[in-house]
Amino acid sequence: MFWGGAGEVGSETLCTRYRATHLVFAKWNTNLHPFIALIEPLLKNIGRSAPEEVLGFADDTPHFISRTGEISVSFKEVTHPRLAMP
Repeated sequence: MFWGGAGEVGSETLCTRYRATHLVFAKWNTNLHPFIALIEPLLKNIGRSAPEEVLGFADDTPHFISRTGEISVSFKEVTHPRLAMP
């Protein structure tokens, strides 16, 4: 599943509605720690059965996208902090 959003559907809605779906929150050119501080308490209290991850893309990430729209990136090229799970 791929979900692209620009703030219309919040992370709380995604986490509670899709409890059995592996979620990956990707942020572009952003300090991830404030977002993680917001989402970790939520994740501890809603009884999810699937993993959650956060990825951080640097500001030079347009080179990951081909002319046809295919995205090709590895974990070596992104920030991938671990979330504290209950």
